[in-house]
Amino acid sequence: MHQTEARRYDVWSCLRLQLTQTQSGAKLNQASRPISKLMIVDDNDVDQLVYRRMIEQSERVDEILSFHYASDALDYLKAHNGEGVDVILLDINMPRMNGFEFLDAATELFGNDFTIVIVMLTSSINPKDSKRARTYPVVRDYLGKPLTDDHLERIVELLQSL
Repeated sequence: MHQTEARRYDVWSCLRLQLTQTQSGAKLNQASRPISKLMIVDDNDVDQLVYRRMIEQSERVDEILSFHYASDALDYLKAHNGEGVDVILLDINMPRMNGFEFLDAATELFGNDFTIVIVMLTSSINPKDSKRARTYPVVRDYLGKPLTDDHLERIVELLQSL
């Protein structure tokens, strides 16, 4: 099996598992959703679909914003003065503007007011990427793809600890 085929299989297997777990587990009611607004910045259509579905099924998030390009996500933040988003799931390798370029631009634009919790969610296995991500104060975690329910719970715990 080619790497791409194996990844597609893993993603869909993960989605089926997450949906099964969510359907059989206790769901959170609307009033207890710990994340108001979560932004996904990832150029991969399949990942976007899987993450959106998993997040919706988890009932931990009120609103999901999705961007395929980091530059579009940055434009959204500019238009909203960097406010209103609790968490950004940020991929590293994207066209136009990569995740690190996004972080550089956002921290330059908003300075110390840029306090959104950033979670790098990436397929990169390069240790230099992990090390570099940790140099940004807004990056609270560095997670490997695919997104899992455990990752979502960890993000909720991060938000609650702030």
